[in-house]
Amino acid sequence: MAESILANGGRPVTSYLGDTSVETFKVLLAGGAQVDAQEKVHGCTPLHDAAWTGRVENVKVLLAAGADVNHKDMDGQTALDATQEELAKAKTERERADLAAVITLLKKAGGKTGAELK
Repeated sequence: MAESILANGGRPVTSYLGDTSVETFKVLLAGGAQVDAQEKVHGCTPLHDAAWTGRVENVKVLLAAGADVNHKDMDGQTALDATQEELAKAKTERERADLAAVITLLKKAGGKTGAELK
């Protein structure tokens, strides 16, 4: 899948996070996908999307690739803001564990909330 996306110019990485394995995600980044590319609707980056959906391994890959941990979307929210909001709404123990793990990763990488960055 990743090879066909790259060969055709494809959509931004953010378009594939919901249905992409971490291995495919690595191929996209290795093939030149921009780690901090913003989607046009909300200004979210792949890190925002991976973080608030609790995709721990994708968050690790993005941080290792140099993603801006404190990028703000159009609403002034960072990936940490979005993940904390999702944690408050999480319904299952698995969701809570994944989101908590992402929050820990983001904070270890220097992640702050939008309010902290003002």
